[in-house]
Amino acid sequence: MFADTLIQFERAYLERLVLWGTVSIVVGTAVLAVLAVRRVRSPLLAHFAVQTMLWGAGALAVGLLHLRTLAMRDLAAATQLDRFLWFAAGLDLGVISVGIVLAVASVKFGPRPGPLGAALGVIVQGAGLFAAHARLLSEIRV
Repeated sequence: MFADTLIQFERAYLERLVLWGTVSIVVGTAVLAVLAVRRVRSPLLAHFAVQTMLWGAGALAVGLLHLRTLAMRDLAAATQLDRFLWFAAGLDLGVISVGIVLAVASVKFGPRPGPLGAALGVIVQGAGLFAAHARLLSEIRV
């Protein structure tokens, strides 16, 4: 793969990451705003929204930071990117697993809607990040 093709794939990945982060922040904020305006107390939705906003802020910050410093890669740097993406995809699967364990525990040890909402938020964010990392991996592994 040529360096100019790789940087196009990487730029598109970072732009998707920025979009994911932005949408996550907007959705989380909107959910909290609706709960506040309607004066509804829903620990499940509130905890889901907070997780969505926090993970979104992290994704947005990482995406913007890396977009600012994006540069052409030589073979060593391309290999480093490949290894990082495999590591990140593994971490994403770990995050999803932790979310599943938290969800099961919140249901099994009494109906706890707050932790269940947080768990669902973690699962959704982990899955979104996994999809982004897996897509870039599939694009650069031609």
